[in-house]
Formats: sequence, structure tokens, C-alpha cells
Amino acid sequence: MIRMIYTLVVGSIFFITSDLTAQYPASFLNVHCEPGDAYLFPKLVEMVQLADSFGIPLNIQFTPQWGNEIISDVVKLNKIRQWQKHGHEIGAHHHGIEAGSGWDGYTNHPPQDWTHPAKYIGTMDDFMSILIQVAGDSLLLNGGFMDTFDWPKRMLYRTTGQALEDAISQPEYENNNGQDCYTISYCVAFTESKVDSLIKLYDTAKPDDVFGFNNHVFNYDFNTSYLRKWMSFIAGKNNKTVRQIMRERGLLTFLN
Repeated sequence: MIRMIYTLVVGSIFFITSDLTAQYPASFLNVHCEPGDAYLFPKLVEMVQLADSFGIPLNIQFTPQWGNEIISDVVKLNKIRQWQKHGHEIGAHHHGIEAGSGWDGYTNHPPQDWTHPAKYIGTMDDFMSILIQVAGDSLLLNGGFMDTFDWPKRMLYRTTGQALEDAISQPEYENNNGQDCYTISYCVAFTESKVDSLIKLYDTAKPDDVFGFNNHVFNYDFNTSYLRKWMSFIAGKNNKTVRQIMRERGLLTFLN
């Protein structure tokens, strides 16, 4: 009898929570891992631990520099696999030639377009060959790219944005370099004041909107309180990975 009552109570809580969650816009939280910051892997570990404590899945987007660091260290690679099992999504992040001295060294643009030719490392096929080893069966469906000319095959979703108003979006179709793709946007935030502004903006979002938050590992290295503040606010409010958001809307699921 006690077990039956417990089951009914737990079941009721589950369905009430599900109904409440459905009233919130789907939200995602991006972490960009910049080309020169692979030494900050321990800080990324802290970010994932913080997200886990709030039950929030992350979209972690790696550059090849991070990829090389990870696939050369079995401990780090196993850590990534653990994160994937816990619901975090692995994606790609690209600093194209438009980034100037911040270019990650990979592109399909011809040499005459390069402003820093000494930084060249390889093509986008080379880029993907590294990150596929990190992503495994994630298929790198989530990419942070500004330069869509360099958009790789097999990447179905793009995340982009910067300003406060970019936090609210709806998936939009794109054709990037011959590849069908859907994109959603985010706001980049790394201060408590920006988080306060996002919290106010969140209240204006409709249930069918997507709310995106982006930050970087180096942001967290300088200041941790902004991310804790955002996670404290957004916890329990329909947090998803980009792949989940797109799949639930039936958008380009054929490779999932």
C-alpha cells in the first residue's frame, strides 16, 4: 500500500513537472572552446560539473586545437564520453579567416583570401577528421560557425549570435555550402549584469521560442559567478541540447 501511494505521488510530480516545463521556451547553453585555450580543459571540467549540479545539458563546441589535445589523452577522451552519456552534446567551433589573427588555421577558402597565411593548417576535411574523433556518435550536428563558406558536410545545425536580442529565436532554414541546415541564435554573456538583462528578456519569450545562452571557457576562467547565476535561474526550465530542440521540431533528423 505504501509503495502504491509512493508511486502515485512520484508519478503525479513527474507529470506536473512535465506540464510546467512545457510552458517554458526550450533553452540551450553553449560553451565555446577557443583555438588557443585548450590548456583550460580543467576549467571546462568545472563548467560541466556545475551544469550537472543544476541538471542542465551543455552544447560544448570544440576547435581542432582542443580536439588534438583530447584525442592524445585517453583520460580526457574518456571524460568526453562520460559527458555524452550524461546528455551533453559535442559540437564544432570554427574561427574562419574572417577572425584574422584568431583564425584556427582551417579553411576551404583559396590562399589569396588568407590574411595570415602562416597560420594555415589544413582544409575543412582535416578540421572534421580531428573533431569526429572527439564527437564519436554525436555526428557534430551542432556547429558554431560565422563563415558558412567553410560549412562541412554532415553538420545539420548552426548556432550563432552575439547581442541581447539574439537570445530569442526560431529555427530558420539555411543552405550552407550546399548543405541543408537549420540555425538558431544565442546571446553571448559573461557578466552578472548581462545575465540580469537576459533574465528580464526571458520573461518576454513565448513557449514555442528558443532561448540561447553562449559563453566561453576563458570567460569562466576569469569569473564563475555569472554562469552560476544563469544556471540557478534557468534550471528546470526546459533545458535541452540543440539536437533535442531540432529533433522535437522534426527538422533534419535523417542523420540523427
